Amino acid sequence: MILFDRFKHFFLAFLLICGALVAREDVLVVKGYLGHEEMNPLLKEVEKLKDTVGGKIIIQLSSSSGDFQEVFSFAQNLFELRNNNDKLIVVYIQGRAVGPAAIIPFVADELLVTPYVAWGDIPYGVHHEMDWDRARSMVKGLINQSLERAPVLGQLADAMIDPHYQFIYEKGKPIIEREGAKNFEPLILNLKGMQSLGLVSLVITDQEFEANYFPDKSSKDIAHLYKGIVADYVTPAELQIRMKKHIQYSETEENLIGYLQLSTDHPIRQSTYLYFKFALEEFKKRKVRFVLLDVDTPGGEVLSSLKIVDLLQKMDLEYGIPIIAYIDDWAVSAGAMIAYACRFIFVNPSSLMGAAEPVLAKEGSMETAPEKVNSALRAEFSNLASFYGRNELLAQGMVDKDMILVIRNHQIVKLDSETEIRSGGSNPDILISGRGKLLTLNAKQLIDLGVADYKVDHFETYSEKLEEQAQTWPAKKMPIFQQPYLKEIPHAVMISYQDWRITFFTVLSHPVIMSLLFIGLVIGFYIEINTPGFGVPGSIGLACLALILLASFSVEAIHWIELIILGVGLILLMVELFVIPGFGVVGILGIILTIIGLFALMLPGIDKLNFFHWDSFQLIGAVFLERLAWLSAALIFSIVLIILLARFYSHRFFRFSKFVLHGEQEGFVAGIPRELMPEEGELGETVTPLRPSGKVHIGEQLYDAMAQTGYLEKNAAIEVVRVEGSRLIVRPVELKGKK
Repeated sequence: MILFDRFKHFFLAFLLICGALVAREDVLVVKGYLGHEEMNPLLKEVEKLKDTVGGKIIIQLSSSSGDFQEVFSFAQNLFELRNNNDKLIVVYIQGRAVGPAAIIPFVADELLVTPYVAWGDIPYGVHHEMDWDRARSMVKGLINQSLERAPVLGQLADAMIDPHYQFIYEKGKPIIEREGAKNFEPLILNLKGMQSLGLVSLVITDQEFEANYFPDKSSKDIAHLYKGIVADYVTPAELQIRMKKHIQYSETEENLIGYLQLSTDHPIRQSTYLYFKFALEEFKKRKVRFVLLDVDTPGGEVLSSLKIVDLLQKMDLEYGIPIIAYIDDWAVSAGAMIAYACRFIFVNPSSLMGAAEPVLAKEGSMETAPEKVNSALRAEFSNLASFYGRNELLAQGMVDKDMILVIRNHQIVKLDSETEIRSGGSNPDILISGRGKLLTLNAKQLIDLGVADYKVDHFETYSEKLEEQAQTWPAKKMPIFQQPYLKEIPHAVMISYQDWRITFFTVLSHPVIMSLLFIGLVIGFYIEINTPGFGVPGSIGLACLALILLASFSVEAIHWIELIILGVGLILLMVELFVIPGFGVVGILGIILTIIGLFALMLPGIDKLNFFHWDSFQLIGAVFLERLAWLSAALIFSIVLIILLARFYSHRFFRFSKFVLHGEQEGFVAGIPRELMPEEGELGETVTPLRPSGKVHIGEQLYDAMAQTGYLEKNAAIEVVRVEGSRLIVRPVELKGKK
């Protein structure tokens, strides 16, 4: 009997050892932004694990943003697996667990961390309204109370949410205490803090983690090519998920793909913007699946590039048509900005991206822009990069040559000086960009650092002539269709865009042409106002106005405010010319508003300028200032021409009685006493047209007069109806043989 009992115990021990040896280990990678779309596949994996018992669930965690409720739901499922399925939860914080991601380590039975870990500040990046008191209770509910560190975890749940807590050391002992009167930031712990609280089971590097949990993977299969450090790398599996989410196609119908090109032949300027605008409008009508932007450009105008960026983002966000930027060779300067505005970036072995330092043209040479200008463009690059989840520091480094960037503990870190670079030890820094050099990344670096999503290995099939400039061709000829998901798209056809309107509106919106139209508008209307009836000068003026409005509509420079200002100015001019006698404040205000309205229409991009930030204005306003100079010159020319016409030709062709005195001025009387004014019923003759005001002769004297009704032409017989101050009110009369 004793022998049997010993054998039974031995057999059970043997089964336990075998069970431990074959116990399954499931690894879930939780990385990047943790929203509904990102967490849903992970929740499905967790659901599958509910059919199994025992083993480990290893969470590879690296995130600093997400949705609180989505992450909590994931953590709650892990909690249930631990309690109901006898699972051991191991959480490996791969650098950072900040924001809602900081919830997950509270579920852990074992906590593995990297040497430069950061854990805490659960509210970070949460923009929706939250009941944070309730959130603290929810997080505390995830803690395994059987753990020795459970009380400490309960304190951390408070301190990582409530900003009134602080973490201090008293006589070398760590203390978490609440200061109700003071306001701190929610707690974030580093390695030292976590170790002092007894939270860390093991400090491990990426190489050691992958060696332990992915021993069969070759170095080529490892996701992070920079020694496993960079957490921003986009894995092929992640790319596949993202492309399925944003690019849908039909199995039976023709799938159209729009094609745009930025080439080295033409720098980015106003015509480029018009090309993008009309092409994207056409692609929307034809319901393309996505747009391929072929980028090979050294850059161009910042203002035009910013407007192109707006078009691309609007196409993606409002119409659900994503943009894939394929860097065929260069995407530098403004080209890099446009590439960052695309949801996906593809590269080939010769691709380069970066070098976007702003420069200003001064006295025939190019100078580096001031720091405030650099800062404005740096912020623009940073915003574009973060918009699609790319690293902001890399984008800033492309603009600022004084930035020092290194890879430290899976993260890209900015240093203040080169002395801070860690060159020794077991985990030295990897230098990305040193001081004095703008960041320019090659294809491998773009992929490794998570800027680009896919690298095309073979691109010999790419035809630069695009089937001899045909407007449609098979999409399979394009290099990007080597990507597995795109390769699956059936009946895929590329369509390009060619239209005469691009050339027409490019010419029409040129500052020289716009200035000539402005001169034609001013002179045409001036002549028309000073001649009877409506003729050729008025038609020319209206045609010029119509072309100005058409050009402004083509570049989307028109906003309601410009039209309102122009409309109010024209109304005030009409009132002054045809209703109010003389010419005064109303007329002057009408002229000013009309000119402001016209200038605003002919200066596209004015809404993007900050007139109170001069350095930034210099950068974006280069094109604006050029056009402003042309239009100002056109205005001055028009004024000079009007003066010359009034001075030397008014007696032969026309007169503008509201602005300039003309005709014989001898004997003119102004401000004379009432008893010396003509009596009612006296007859005279108009010297200038009365529209409704002008000059009349009564006897030998010249008087100011206004027609009682309607308008009177020059040399018309008139009769005094009444006298108002020093002005006569007159009406037409018929004389013998003369009307």
